[in-house]
Formats: sequence, C-alpha cells, structure tokens
Amino acid sequence: MRYITSFILLLLIDKSAKFLKLEDVQTREDWFMFFWLFLIPVLLEWIIFVVPLSYGLNKITKDNRFWFSILLLVLFLIEYLIANYVFGFKHSYWKVAISIVLFMLLFKSKIIERSS
Repeated sequence: MRYITSFILLLLIDKSAKFLKLEDVQTREDWFMFFWLFLIPVLLEWIIFVVPLSYGLNKITKDNRFWFSILLLVLFLIEYLIANYVFGFKHSYWKVAISIVLFMLLFKSKIIERSS
C-alpha cells in the first residue's frame, strides 16, 4: 500500500516519471532493473521494517511506550536511508511521510488499545 501510494504521488509531482509498460521490458538488463525497482525494495523493507514493527506492536504496553516510539523513529529513519541511498528514490521524504500517515491511520486504534 505504501509503494502504490508513493508511486502515484511520484507520478503526480515528478514530470519525468511515467507508467511502465511491460512491452518495454525485453532484455535481461530491463528485467533486472524492473526487479531492482519493484521487488527488491519491497522485500528488503518488509524484512527491515515490518518484522520489527509487528513485534513492537505486539509488545507495546503502557510502560514501554517510550521504547516503542524510539523503535518507530529508528525504523522510519532506516526507511528513509534505504529509499534514498540504496535505491536512489529522490523523493524519499514523501515516502516516509506517506508511511507515517498510513501507519497512524491503520494502527492508531491498536496502539491506543494496547497502551491503555
């Protein structure tokens, strides 16, 4: 969901972005680039971001809200660094902003329920 929203926003704000046509992906280099841009970031961020986040959401209590906040801060910082420096996503700050908004919309009730 984050990637779809991020790519839609990228298409809206970046004039050089365009839709991918699978007819354009013909050579091995094209396929490598396709997987590098669409599959590898999702898998890498799933391992680095989703696994610790789900663990943190299951362990959050009233006593450790501070440490959960630190975990969130570190995870969003890692997401920015990976998007910016590993994959060269030039609008990384938008991707992190979308992640924060989606996180708050999707998990706000669980955080409130667990920490009360």
